[in-house]
Amino acid sequence: MLNQLKIQKAFLYYIAPVLVVILTMSVSSSQEYSTIVDSKNKKEASTFLRFRSYPTILNYTEVESLFIKYDFFNSYKNQNGRGFPNQFEVQIIMGDKVTIDYASGLIWQQSSPYHMRSISCFVKGIVKEVNRKGYAGYYDWRLPTLEEAMSLVEPKRSKRHYNDNNGGYYIDSIFDREIGAIWTSDLYSSRPPFEFRNLVVSFITGEWSSEYCTDPHDVLLVRSNQTLPDKKQAQIILRSTPQALSENDVKKMLEKYGFYCGEYIWNESYRNPYDRGYNNQFLKKWNGQLVYDYSSGLTWQQSGSSKPMSFEEAKEWIATLNRDGYAGYNDWRLPTLEEAMSLMEPSGQGILGYFPYIDLVFDEEQRNIWTSDFEPSGLRAWVASYYAGCCFHTFFSSYFMPELMNDVYVRAVR
Repeated sequence: MLNQLKIQKAFLYYIAPVLVVILTMSVSSSQEYSTIVDSKNKKEASTFLRFRSYPTILNYTEVESLFIKYDFFNSYKNQNGRGFPNQFEVQIIMGDKVTIDYASGLIWQQSSPYHMRSISCFVKGIVKEVNRKGYAGYYDWRLPTLEEAMSLVEPKRSKRHYNDNNGGYYIDSIFDREIGAIWTSDLYSSRPPFEFRNLVVSFITGEWSSEYCTDPHDVLLVRSNQTLPDKKQAQIILRSTPQALSENDVKKMLEKYGFYCGEYIWNESYRNPYDRGYNNQFLKKWNGQLVYDYSSGLTWQQSGSSKPMSFEEAKEWIATLNRDGYAGYNDWRLPTLEEAMSLMEPSGQGILGYFPYIDLVFDEEQRNIWTSDFEPSGLRAWVASYYAGCCFHTFFSSYFMPELMNDVYVRAVR
């Protein structure tokens, strides 16, 4: 009897985990790439890389092999990893905010309202409750596997925390800034005596770890897609040619499109502080250096000029972009005021609701940007300020207002 118990115990600790991993790898390798099909039009939309979606048991060697297979970035073991080339888009579905990745075919919750200690008890209850309520109209939310979670790790820190001494987290700023480390559904099999711990991915350190259920981590749920939401066609066409705008013209434009413009003493004649802003639908492209807005049909630089410049310097900077064919295009230009104001958020996206007043899919450095529109006198250009949440006009030349020239950047559009 004692020998039988030893054999059963050996099977449980040594052989069963291996069989689970082998079966997992054999199934996942048979369908690694899948096609997203538009269920309405019955046509192929795009091809994406399908990661394993069901939980398994992994040992150290198997975890490390994932970094080699997918070239995932890991700040400790694979610092040269390029990371997964995500193509993110944020959508609000039935009042709930989700992040769609067209590269992996996954839909993620955009934020993590849950910070839980026990994956075996409380987290399962959370998943059940989210599916009972039908978050974003779906009922198949789950914890991500390790490889799904690692696909979110960026090879460099984002600027989501502009005053963070660590320089931000290793996750795209399109996600909520409070996400630090998340539970996965996978277990880690350590060396003898083969204790099983939960695998965690940390965007704070850019690493994975195995954890007991004693430390609190975030719960970020995901679901697999058979059909991704349709990419919207441009809803409105914003003026793209420069124009002379009086303060009254600006007031009419802001009210026409519902663009937000904060309330200050100096903009009383045109401010619009009670509108909710434009309903953008953003998608990062070209290795995250471009942001496409399905709602306006515009393609923006994700960042822009690395330093402030005068209006004259801004025009030269745009000319250089076009001469060099930035991102494969040579039709970059300064945005009009209405194009720039379409990016204005009605509340600050930063810590405690302050700066910046622009979606964090964009770099926060370009807090004020030049537009191609000008005041009727011809002496002043209109500027969109994502620092103050408004717009204003200022002199073209730094001769008149040198202190302001130290804070106006360029973000090109096409």
